[in-house]
Amino acid sequence: GREADAAESYRRAAEADPASWEAQYNVGVTYLENGQPRQALEALGRAEQQGGAGRPEVALALATAHDQLAQAQEALAYAQRAMSGLDDGNQVVTARFIAGRAYYRLGDYDAAGQEFRAVLQARPSEAAAYMWAGLAAYQQSDYQTAVSSFERAVQLNPNSVEARANLGAAYLAAQRYQDAENVYSLLVSQNARDVEALYNLGWALYSQNRRSGAQEAWVSSCELGYQPACAAINNYL
Repeated sequence: GREADAAESYRRAAEADPASWEAQYNVGVTYLENGQPRQALEALGRAEQQGGAGRPEVALALATAHDQLAQAQEALAYAQRAMSGLDDGNQVVTARFIAGRAYYRLGDYDAAGQEFRAVLQARPSEAAAYMWAGLAAYQQSDYQTAVSSFERAVQLNPNSVEARANLGAAYLAAQRYQDAENVYSLLVSQNARDVEALYNLGWALYSQNRRSGAQEAWVSSCELGYQPACAAINNYL
C-alpha cells in the first residue's frame, strides 16, 4: 500500500545517507503513522544522535512515541522540549495534549487539567481532550466538571463506548443515579456481555433502592466471571 511504499522509500533514503538526521526523522514519523512506536523510537534516537537533538519536531515525534507507549516521564520531557522550540501553533497544542496525558499518568491531575483546558481553547471540538479533561476532574473529585466534560465527549463522539462508560461513572459519583442507569442500560443493550457496564448498572439500580434489578445485573456480570459483581451480591444482597 501507499504507507508501506512511503516507509520503504524513507528507509532507503536513511540507508543511503545514514548521517542525515532528517532521513532518520522521516523514518521515525512513518513508523508512528503506522502504529509502530518502538521502531519509531529507534529511528528517532538515531536522528537525535546525528544532529537532530535540538530540533523541536524531533522532540515532538519522540514525545508522541513515548506517549503511545505510556512512558509518561519521557513523554513529558520531550513534550516540554518541543513546546519551547515549536513555532507551529497546532504542533504546540499537540505537545500540550501529550503533556497533559503524561501529567495524568504521573498523578498530577491539576497540571493535567490545565493542559487539557489549554488544548480545548485551541481545539474546542476535540473529543479526546474532553475525555482526558473529564478523567483529570474525576480524579480530583470534581464530578460536575467530569460530567460536563464526558457529556461533551459523547456529543462529539457518540459511538465511543469509553466515553459513555466514563460518563456513567461520573454520574454515579455525582449521585445522578437515573442518568447513570440510562447510560449503562444503553451500553448493556449494545453488548450484553459488557461485564463492567452490567456491574455499574447494578450499582445505579441499587442506589435507587431497586434491589431486584441490581441483583439481576450483578448476577449476569458475575456469571460472566466479573468478580466485583460476585462480591457485590455477597455483600449487599
